[in-house]
Amino acid sequence: PPVNLHKFIPKGLRPKNVVGTSGFVYPRGRKGEATWRRLARDPQLSNARFTAAGRGWGPVPTVLWPWDRMEEFYRTLTVYVCTSSIEGTGHGPLEALEGLPEGAGDPLR
Repeated sequence: PPVNLHKFIPKGLRPKNVVGTSGFVYPRGRKGEATWRRLARDPQLSNARFTAAGRGWGPVPTVLWPWDRMEEFYRTLTVYVCTSSIEGTGHGPLEALEGLPEGAGDPLR
C-alpha cells in the first residue's frame, strides 16, 4: 500500500533517543543485519534505546506491529536507520520520513 500522508505526521519531540528500523530479515544478510548489530552494540550509542518492527533484528527487541499501527512505531523513534544493501520499494524509509525529522548520511563502510 502507498504511504498514508494523513497518518505519518510528526508529533513533537521524543523524550529519549530511540533508534529504530523495520522490515523482515532474510538469510543472506541483505538487510544489513551485521551493521544493525554493530550499531546496537556500539559503546558510543549506549545511551540510545534500539528497537525494531518486523522480525529477525536480534539482538534488538523486535515487535511485529500491525500494518495499520506502524505510524505509532515510527512516532516512537528519534531516528530511523535503513541498513539495507538492497531495497526494492523501501516502504520503511519512506514511511519513517513522514514521521521523523529529515536526515541523510554516507553509507557505513
